[in-house]
Amino acid sequence: MAERTVEVTSRLGLHARAAANLVRVASRFQSKLTLQRSDGGLEADAKSILSILTLAASHGTALKLVAAGDDENEALEAVAGLFSRAFDENEKADPPRLPVVKHELRARGLGVSDGVVMGRVLRLHKGARDVYRAEIGGGDLERERRRFRAAVRLSRRQLDAIKQRAEKELGRGHAYIFDAHLLFLEDAKLTRDVEDFILNEHSNAEWATKVVGDRLLSIYAQMNDEYLRERGSDIEDVIQRLLANLTGEGLKYPHLSEDAVIVAPDLLPSTVAELDLNHVKAIATDSGGWTSHMAIIARGLGLTAVVGLRDFYQRTRTGDRIIVDGREGEVILHPAAETIAQHDFNLRPQREVEVAAFDSGPVTTRD
Repeated sequence: MAERTVEVTSRLGLHARAAANLVRVASRFQSKLTLQRSDGGLEADAKSILSILTLAASHGTALKLVAAGDDENEALEAVAGLFSRAFDENEKADPPRLPVVKHELRARGLGVSDGVVMGRVLRLHKGARDVYRAEIGGGDLERERRRFRAAVRLSRRQLDAIKQRAEKELGRGHAYIFDAHLLFLEDAKLTRDVEDFILNEHSNAEWATKVVGDRLLSIYAQMNDEYLRERGSDIEDVIQRLLANLTGEGLKYPHLSEDAVIVAPDLLPSTVAELDLNHVKAIATDSGGWTSHMAIIARGLGLTAVVGLRDFYQRTRTGDRIIVDGREGEVILHPAAETIAQHDFNLRPQREVEVAAFDSGPVTTRD
């Protein structure tokens, strides 16, 4: 038996690649080769990579190398030499990492609710749900129709709750938005068409809802009037809620930090109403317009908002610093220190300004 103390000189320690080199060298000899940690007594078979890795031998670890057999001395010299050569890896130190420089990025859109705020991006994507067609047998069609009706009832209860919250926080003048959503759920053009599709096409309820919803959305998309075209988002809102309730996934929203700026491709009206807006400072979306219900709700809440930013969402990451200027219709990603200094973050959102303006007396029309 021969033994010698060796030291792990490889910068990365006795990791997988080094252990593989050690196994290749040790396996050339008939002798039994073992490694034992000097500090803890753990022992490993030098011809087994998994056994070697259990030693967790980092840079500078001292090991006792033991060889027993006819060629023990040759084996001892070969393995000890591999340790002294740092397992023949010829490692180079990683180059120093340079700090990532994030350049200021400005985007112009349409300011739909006043105010100037700075916060951290929270990306929110409603995401189109993956819906697949399933063939439903004749004996199960009535069950599928009942499943759709159950989703309608659940959606109605959810929208009733949203409406009540909107009445408290926005007033009845804005809660009418969700009256329209409730009427959609009661409209035979939607519900009857979905049920007919289920029965006539032997389709699952999810697919029927998507097909009927897409047909309605295509009608709105072709309208020339901007205000009427914006109402398509209300149809989409109801369809997405029905699909969520049919699939059982529900509608989930992230935890909001105290300085969150919601950045999204688009926001459906009920999404805005269901978020915990106590922590939201502003909204910035790629699409939308002045007459969108999302914009109307933002103004009602006094929440700074800029819409119509095109592909801005794709340029952001959650946690990025951002300035949203609702008065200029501009958002600034990764603002420089001098840019921050140029902005007055004490400018109040529209709702607060309106309340302050009429504190002194009644409101009367000009005529």
